[in-house]
Amino acid sequence: MKTMISEKLGRLDLCIDIKNVKISYEFYKNMGYEMVEGNLEEGWGVMEIGNLRLGLYEGMSKYDEFGNKISLNFRGGKVKEITEEIIDHGYSFYKKFNEGKKGGGNSSIYDPNGVSLFFDTAPPEIDLLDRVQLNNITKSDLGLCDICFDVEDLLSTIKFYTDLGLSKIDGSEDEGWIILGQGNLRLSLYQGNGKDLTINFRDGNIKAITQRLKQNGLKFNTENIQEDDGTISSMMVDPDGYLIYFNS
Repeated sequence: MKTMISEKLGRLDLCIDIKNVKISYEFYKNMGYEMVEGNLEEGWGVMEIGNLRLGLYEGMSKYDEFGNKISLNFRGGKVKEITEEIIDHGYSFYKKFNEGKKGGGNSSIYDPNGVSLFFDTAPPEIDLLDRVQLNNITKSDLGLCDICFDVEDLLSTIKFYTDLGLSKIDGSEDEGWIILGQGNLRLSLYQGNGKDLTINFRDGNIKAITQRLKQNGLKFNTENIQEDDGTISSMMVDPDGYLIYFNS
């Protein structure tokens, strides 16, 4: 049986451009994230909580053709096979597959909204797929995390990510939103909401989360708002202005 692209993608890091990695590190540490990789003195770190791995990179956007502050980095996957199969779907890579000297390799493509996807496998990560349980969903006490993007054309963006092998979890094209996923990866697409990126923690105990994070010194823009649909939400922004939203 042919292996689906989604089963070759590897592990996702959501990478964001930041001004000061030490300030961002302290902020996310107070939210409950743990640093799993990186060097703050070199201006970068990867932090993890539940089903989200967050890469913090000082000045990342200056290396992107469009100045993007956001990148999706798939690590440890079968990059050559992924690249070939995505090309077969009719897409073009702006950085073609580059094979590493000791195995692995990398390639890069933009999604229909200009968000960069970077497929990268270093030699120590070649067997990562054998160690990553793609279908085991990890949830933290903050809730299950969705990476939310504003998109210009919802249908073309859905096609792009479903061609990558992601499956529909929730949402309605007619209502202008959809959640796609595979295991720990949950990607929410919203047409015309005006927010480039929202980190959305869902289905946690919002009042308890809000109280605990305030005790850790974090400030909320809104707290325990009763929404029209009966859910409760709180919202904050991180040191670089990225929106973090909690809703039940």
